[in-house]
Amino acid sequence: MLPLNYESINVRMNRVSPSIVVKNSQLTGFFEEMLYERLYSVIDITCKESIDIPFIKFCLIAGGYFGVFKNDKFGTIAQYPTLTGIDIYYRPAYATYTNPLILNTAEYRIGKDCALIHMRPDYCGCFDIISYYAYKLAMTAEAMDMSLFNSKVAFILASRTKGGAETLKVVFDKISRGEPAVALNPESWKRSETDPEEPWTQFNQDVSKNFIADKLLLAFERILDEFDTEVGIPSANTEKKERMNVAEVNVNNIESVTRLTTWIDTMQKDAKVANTIFPDLNLKIKIRKFEQEERLIPYDK
Repeated sequence: MLPLNYESINVRMNRVSPSIVVKNSQLTGFFEEMLYERLYSVIDITCKESIDIPFIKFCLIAGGYFGVFKNDKFGTIAQYPTLTGIDIYYRPAYATYTNPLILNTAEYRIGKDCALIHMRPDYCGCFDIISYYAYKLAMTAEAMDMSLFNSKVAFILASRTKGGAETLKVVFDKISRGEPAVALNPESWKRSETDPEEPWTQFNQDVSKNFIADKLLLAFERILDEFDTEVGIPSANTEKKERMNVAEVNVNNIESVTRLTTWIDTMQKDAKVANTIFPDLNLKIKIRKFEQEERLIPYDK
């Protein structure tokens, strides 16, 4: 399930105006979920057991923030609030929490009656980044499917007759289903008995010119590496063509944590305020450390 706030709607619907490319929304959604889980794994959050960690991570990544307040029935809890008002620095001043199980909804002063933990300095989530790379991955995956499908047929034909065109369609369907040999009657597509010309024209029979899936696979991996670098996941330079160990791989450590460090610092400052207001919260936010083993990575020269 994706958030339907104005940031995500703008990112999704106004990328190109007017939109001339129709994307596979189901495939894009698949990659959005995959990239969401990759970003989810980078952020390590701990707090009191009664607060649901997946929920507050979703609020941060999708919505940009979550709030903490005390309720008579549930105690200290975390919810996604509606922000109103501004302070002297034009930051949100008040938060309202709406939930079917919470009665007597009230407005809370941020920093006094409640705490607000936001992920990015602009109070936005990360679905603009996720949607951008998911769109590129979906387009690449579709291109790979087309390349693999087209590699089944080693030629392109143009027919001079309607009967010939229909015959070609049947032949193409049978080949696509995996039939090893397809027989046909050439008499069924002749224009006339006296016409010496063949009823079709052959354009290309070189399968290698149609097969570019290997290049698209490299592009797919490169896009995924770019996303990992964007959100702080260590990624190796997969374009290096030689045998090398992990110590020799350029993992772009500084570049990969540039934005993530900003996000973590922003959340940690808010977490400190939240722990001061609610001592039982014990909220801690940090970067998850990934273990890397020393191993040889073979690459084709």
